[in-house]
Amino acid sequence: MNSTKYYGQIKAMTITVAILSILWFYWTTGRSILTIIASSSINFSLFQFGICLCYSIFAIALIVVQIIFLVKQMKSIKNGILFDRSCIKYLTSWGILWFFYDICSSNIANIISDGALNELVIDGTALGIPVIAITFAILYRMAVEVSEENNLTI
Repeated sequence: MNSTKYYGQIKAMTITVAILSILWFYWTTGRSILTIIASSSINFSLFQFGICLCYSIFAIALIVVQIIFLVKQMKSIKNGILFDRSCIKYLTSWGILWFFYDICSSNIANIISDGALNELVIDGTALGIPVIAITFAILYRMAVEVSEENNLTI
């Protein structure tokens, strides 16, 4: 197999994800700042401020984890390893981080609309996406084990 072909594909994907992640970062940070500015005339509780702050922090953490995963995967493919064992923790942590990010994201709209957070909203995707990500991490772990048992390389 030609590892350069796969390396080029994962490199292009990593660059694309990095560019989209920068846009995502600006979106979440801008949304948080605008929420805080728009709510400055309203009594802004520490909890509401925490939701806005965590919305940006979890977005940054998700971006960092996915970029680390892709860079490690790119290095592994360059070295001829199809599935890297060290990448499993990044997939799992991404799913966990998404859960908390989505809770913050679901509640930003409440803060923007009426300046109050009367109840904590948990959107359906708060559980769906993390379950998919962790399922993918489990499947990735199985692929790592199979590739190690059969000495699969590129």
